[in-house]
Amino acid sequence: MRRVLDVAFAMIVILLFLPLWIILAIILRLTGEGKIFYFQPRIGFGGRTFRIVKFATMLEDSPNLGTGDITLKNDPRVLPMGRFLRKTKINEIPQVINLIKGEMTLFGPRPLTPKNFSFYPEHVQRVIATVRPGLTGVGSIVFRDEETIISKSGSDYLEFFKNQVVPYKAELELWYIRNQNWLLDMKIFAITVWTLFFHESMLYKKLLKGMPVHDDDWQAKDDADKFQSHPLVSDHPTNPQQRISSNRVSSTLLPLYVVTVNYKSDHYLKSLIQSLSPVDIIEKLIIVDHSESEGSTNVSAPFPVDVVVQRNRGYGAGINRGFTHIDHTDAVVLVCNPDIELMTPETVSDAVRYIQDNPRVACLLPCLVNFQSQPIFSCRRFYSLKTIVVSRIGHMRENPTKFRRDHFYLDQNMDDIFEVDWGSGSAMFLRGSLFPHPLSFDERFFLYFEDVDLCTQIHKQGLSVLHYPNVVIKHHEQRRSVRDISHLALHSSSMFKYILKYRGLPQGADNKNISPTLTD
Repeated sequence: MRRVLDVAFAMIVILLFLPLWIILAIILRLTGEGKIFYFQPRIGFGGRTFRIVKFATMLEDSPNLGTGDITLKNDPRVLPMGRFLRKTKINEIPQVINLIKGEMTLFGPRPLTPKNFSFYPEHVQRVIATVRPGLTGVGSIVFRDEETIISKSGSDYLEFFKNQVVPYKAELELWYIRNQNWLLDMKIFAITVWTLFFHESMLYKKLLKGMPVHDDDWQAKDDADKFQSHPLVSDHPTNPQQRISSNRVSSTLLPLYVVTVNYKSDHYLKSLIQSLSPVDIIEKLIIVDHSESEGSTNVSAPFPVDVVVQRNRGYGAGINRGFTHIDHTDAVVLVCNPDIELMTPETVSDAVRYIQDNPRVACLLPCLVNFQSQPIFSCRRFYSLKTIVVSRIGHMRENPTKFRRDHFYLDQNMDDIFEVDWGSGSAMFLRGSLFPHPLSFDERFFLYFEDVDLCTQIHKQGLSVLHYPNVVIKHHEQRRSVRDISHLALHSSSMFKYILKYRGLPQGADNKNISPTLTD
């Protein structure tokens, strides 16, 4: 839906402003340096670089002159015609081309140049890269007069930009990503149009409730420290104990437990615990150790840790054992692989509250990104014969056909919460009160398909599995079933068991009436 709106808006703007484009093209061609458009590299979705399109308003070599990527009020690099275009924001209109190409969307974080984007802490970069940059957004509204703000800073412009502007922009963009919905987008659209005519208006302060605020004088030196202490903005300390006090915050939320299964993955456990440390609502981390190693028994964390050692009977059996160590009958449980890292610790409580407030939701599937911070697209429809075959063809995986795009929900807006058939078991938020009855991991699936089977059980109970993009998790995806013949055989065996259990391949329309038949 969002993609359709982007293209429709872009086409309408092109038709309405085409006469103006022609006039401006002639003027720009005959003035300044004779350039009509200005192309500049920006960071977009997945951390990939694209070229943003604007009307030329500055000298072509501006990035290598003066203050570089930072533009000041009355900047000498701005051309005479450019001052008018920048003040009226007409220079931004050609970005509708980026909308049509799918590189940008109407609402979202403003795309920055690679240099300015690098000023964001790495943690923030990963989160912002999970959404498409916007033509307008909260950051662009608040900083619509950024040139004047920086010019009046009375300090080193680059240092002011890095220590004051960038941290606040980070908070604004992250706030939008966490709270994005159609109502918020409509407010942003209305405010954007309003400020085009009433440039000094502070309407956004009234309409955008809960938005991060900042001292209006922009001179408070302690603000940089305040923003750097934000859990998403600050880098992870080396010692997880330093990240959280011994008095963990009390909450009215359902208790949160984390269950993971360790099999020769001690090196990943430390990173997992470090990424979980800022979450102040964790009641306990339960590690089911299938490798009988000493590493997992010597972990240090700011929350209680139970290590349960048992013979390796498969991933599902390990998770089921972990559930027996949960002390609350009504809890939310993050079931995860040890090779994941939580990128957005401050949104975990939102996920818990979402499950708490929506009794029909049994499972939330967070947004998974790979080591390069690119989306993994781990939510899927139930398998069909076509998707099983095509998933083994490398060329088709890289160039998905329509039914493959449908299988991975690639045409869905990944910024939305929506219902899916199933998703990767590498990270799942589950409603603990449903375990061990009516739900549990089927221990006949030693490895692979236990996540497909669990989601099938959830749908059979008339409950929901949702894609939940507000929580972002990095997964060190190994894809052994693609490159290792023994894992491929195990994957095929589990798939065969699944087909026997449900007498075929369940489809989304059928999943509420699935009758398993496989017996021990």
